[in-house]
Amino acid sequence: MKTKFMKKIFLLSVLTLGFGISGQAHADYSDMFKNEIMQELLNTTSSSQGKSYGKSSLTFTQDGSTDGLETLVATYPKSQQKEIRASLKQLYDSFPQVAHSVGIPTNDLSSAVAAVIAGAYMAYNNISLNDDYVKPMANQFKAHLENSGFFDGMSNREKKSMYDQMVMVGMTLAVGQSLNQSNPNSQTTAQLREAGKQILEAILKVDADRVRITAQGISY
Repeated sequence: MKTKFMKKIFLLSVLTLGFGISGQAHADYSDMFKNEIMQELLNTTSSSQGKSYGKSSLTFTQDGSTDGLETLVATYPKSQQKEIRASLKQLYDSFPQVAHSVGIPTNDLSSAVAAVIAGAYMAYNNISLNDDYVKPMANQFKAHLENSGFFDGMSNREKKSMYDQMVMVGMTLAVGQSLNQSNPNSQTTAQLREAGKQILEAILKVDADRVRITAQGISY
């Protein structure tokens, strides 16, 4: 998600999220996927091919809950949590502008999946991603997830928590990758690559080397 707006939050990312990355911050990217609801979604994205369900709603309304934020903050040492909470919230609050710039809706789980995949893909491959590639990918996820049957009966709050976590991790990776491209560091590059690999393989269940994102969307 290559946007001018991201440049404005590079410094924030450096100061509070540990780029060039600490071992603790690195661990946090994969820890988000230990969330029970999140793990079910990961299983859904790779196991429901060919199945037919009624369409599920991927959208939710903002209700003021902060479960997703607190889930991520809790993975950091208590001494860092105040700064991390503020940083993650600012990254989250910046997402609507980023989403608008690439043509995807907010408050929609397909956009959140696209955001975290885009961030992980950028981090793994040490590249920027063309804005025009994000919407086709989000549309692919929307078509797939609407027919997964997974979201039937899920509460508004559960959807928001899942969305919030994916958006914040995706934004963190995208900003970190953009920052590292501006000021390259071999250790940071290696750690971003590993974080991207873990996320791509957790969600897509394929080797990260197989993943391609182009103007046609995602393939693997």
